[in-house]
Amino acid sequence: MEESFLDKHPENSVVEVDDDVVHELRALTIDAQIFSLHYLCTVLHKCNYRIKTTTSAVEALEILRANKYEFDIVLVDVDSASIKGFKLLEITELEMYLPVIMVTGDGSLENIVNGLIYGAVDYIIKPVGVREINNTIWHRVTLNNTWVLNNLRTPKNHRTTKI
Repeated sequence: MEESFLDKHPENSVVEVDDDVVHELRALTIDAQIFSLHYLCTVLHKCNYRIKTTTSAVEALEILRANKYEFDIVLVDVDSASIKGFKLLEITELEMYLPVIMVTGDGSLENIVNGLIYGAVDYIIKPVGVREINNTIWHRVTLNNTWVLNNLRTPKNHRTTKI
């Protein structure tokens, strides 16, 4: 029996992937605070992502509706004092097959639960690190792509959920 990479290197729970092997992920990033947006973009650039940014939830929705197949993931800063970020989570979940990660400075249980209820697939608490954001994004994009492929392969009459 051949040993896997993790068997040979159990200390490595994350496998680094050569940039030539995998296409660059395309992310739409929304944050109302320009400094936070700039910092997040710096982190994403270190991960070799292609990024489009905006400071407006309304503009983000317009971008997504016009270009929904041009993104692999959406990162939304959600401020617990504003409903716009939560509304964007909800609309994106209802209209598009895109995973949305909530990025927030408010790590309260209430804020995180609200984000997940409104449609976020995961959350990251600021300040974000390169490894944390890279692992979270790849995990969610992979899960989303698997779900989409499985639903495309399933005959329509088998797509309904029985309760």
